[in-house]
Amino acid sequence: RTAAVDSKVSIVCREVIERSHNVHNMKLLSREFFPGICDLSYLGFDDQEDILSLKSEMPVLGSHYKLPLDDISALGADGMNISVIGRDIHKYTERLNMPYSFKVTPDLVLYAIKRFLS
Repeated sequence: RTAAVDSKVSIVCREVIERSHNVHNMKLLSREFFPGICDLSYLGFDDQEDILSLKSEMPVLGSHYKLPLDDISALGADGMNISVIGRDIHKYTERLNMPYSFKVTPDLVLYAIKRFLS
């Protein structure tokens, strides 16, 4: 979901980006969407276009896979995805950037959790 500029998610996202730069010398970018399906797909939708986009990525939705789209739409929860970096995700050629994925990502996730709980 698109978070309001001053929402807790937006504030923590900016802090995580700042930490990534200051502590790990890495420039991260914030996106208002994740270009695929992830666990955050179950938190809510901004509009009907989001639902249609999700449906296009799930060809067996409705026949082999049930998803309570109305209930999910009512949640309206914001989310943040701090993810590993790699290439060719879900392909036999998939590769993972191990230094980022095993050092930076865990640090940023833990930092974000602590910021949300503070």
